[in-house]
Amino acid sequence: KKFETDSIGFLTYGLGANIAGNVSVARSLAVGYTDYRVPQANLDVKGNVVMSSTLALASHLDMPDSAKILLGTSDDLQLVHDGSQSYIDDTGTGPLLIRSNQINLKKYSGNETTATFVPDGAVTLYHDNTAKFATTSDGIAVYGFGANIAGNTSIARSLAVGYTDHRVPQANLDVAGNV
Repeated sequence: KKFETDSIGFLTYGLGANIAGNVSVARSLAVGYTDYRVPQANLDVKGNVVMSSTLALASHLDMPDSAKILLGTSDDLQLVHDGSQSYIDDTGTGPLLIRSNQINLKKYSGNETTATFVPDGAVTLYHDNTAKFATTSDGIAVYGFGANIAGNTSIARSLAVGYTDHRVPQANLDVAGNV
């Protein structure tokens, strides 16, 4: 048996079906399924697939290097990996907005944090997974052995140098030039 129709459509058996021209699928298209619903084949399309609903993937989207995911009517948001680097390209007229309750940037291999962004809280920058710079409700905090500031610096309120949590100075302020 190579071809069969049933109450909802048709089934093909054997090595495959070659269809030339346009195909309209009103409900669903199952490719290569056995009676136990295990996929046994691929669907190869040369040309465009136009969908007016949702594409649901059971696993992942697998694309070769330099293939792009294009979003927007004018393809103005693009995701691409060229084999060495990955890109998010936003060529639209508005800004690229990243929305989250908290954003943590981490190194891919391992669990090393490079930056954290907390709404209504601190933005913290890390070096080798150690906090070095953070915004606070009073200004900024710089962690480590020292901060080198080049150029003119204006301090509106106060400058605390080397204070611990108990407000005991633990370092010196060296100034070269005018204060």
